[in-house]
Amino acid sequence: MQQTDKYKLNKPGIDDPLAIAPLNENMDKLEAAILAETAALDSRVTVLEAKYFVSGTFIGDGQSSQFINLGFTPKAVLVHHEYIAYYTALAVAGQSSSNGPGTALEVVENGFKVHNSSPSASIKRNMNENGQSLNYIAFT
Repeated sequence: MQQTDKYKLNKPGIDDPLAIAPLNENMDKLEAAILAETAALDSRVTVLEAKYFVSGTFIGDGQSSQFINLGFTPKAVLVHHEYIAYYTALAVAGQSSSNGPGTALEVVENGFKVHNSSPSASIKRNMNENGQSLNYIAFT
């Protein structure tokens, strides 16, 4: 009887008698391999859960600033204006992102703040424009 290279599973040949024992050996080997892979995946998931990101969408309220509560303090936040493709802001903890005069985006405790930092109503490049949809991704 031949065996597979990696898991050494039994491969009955055309002339081998039909027997249950080799099939049961295969099942035992497969179960052991699956359990080993599952344990390895569980440890990798634990590591990944400690380093995650959150994404979402919020609507600008037009106020001077708006707090977006994430429930954790991110290391970095990227905000993209849904309708103005060329305007994206990135803030890293300890550093804010500016939009000309003023701050457009900043990391704060438990989330981030977006600001309406445009110097005039004719410039529509702020991160808190009233009624506008903005997408974000925050990294721990």
